Amino acid sequence: MTALEQMLIVVHQSLLLIVLTLMLHKFDTALQQKPMEIDPHRLCQRQKQIDYGKNTLGYERYLEILPR
Repeated sequence: MTALEQMLIVVHQSLLLIVLTLMLHKFDTALQQKPMEIDPHRLCQRQKQIDYGKNTLGYERYLEILPR
């Protein structure tokens, strides 16, 4: 094996390690929980959005096909 081939293998392994490290970092930060919302007005607005969504024909159909 030539010196160039050995160097390419080392570079390839290094790049794989970097990619894996970045993927793990992204996965780890995605798992971190966001702070809980405590603003009463925001919570009320969000509940209105949920109630509106649950009062649609699409949600009713979803509940009909959802296995219980």
